[in-house]
Amino acid sequence: SKTKLDDIWGESAGNDSFRRFIEEHEPHTAISGHLHENSGKVDKVGKTKLINPGPWGVVLEI
Repeated sequence: SKTKLDDIWGESAGNDSFRRFIEEHEPHTAISGHLHENSGKVDKVGKTKLINPGPWGVVLEI
């Protein structure tokens, strides 16, 4: 299923291998800014928080 980060005009433009990695390893956070149309969006896959920082970047406190 698509997320807010890979939804482009109603179609999924996500990367299947990236999605599988997230589902298998369940990292706390995954950051990807490849799809510029979705810059600044945040979503979740399972327990993993997905962030598209966009061209402006995002400050994360760890």
